[in-house]
Amino acid sequence: MRIKHYLVRIIHNQFLSASIFSATSSSLKIITALIIGKFIAVKLGAAGLAVYGQLLNFVSITIILVTYHFVQKQTTLLQN
Repeated sequence: MRIKHYLVRIIHNQFLSASIFSATSSSLKIITALIIGKFIAVKLGAAGLAVYGQLLNFVSITIILVTYHFVQKQTTLLQN
């Protein structure tokens, strides 16, 4: 009964709930990245893993540039 009481308190505490969901999300992301990396390393070797890393870097840079352009455009629209 005490465990149920503590679980109810944790669920109703927004900070703890958000922390638990964030930790779960981060853990799943890390585990998924390790599995994908291992699969690519086994199937494609070191060169394939390097290409995969370059692809991830390219996607990250593209997302940053698109986000920057979008924020820049929204800022100029708000100023006018």
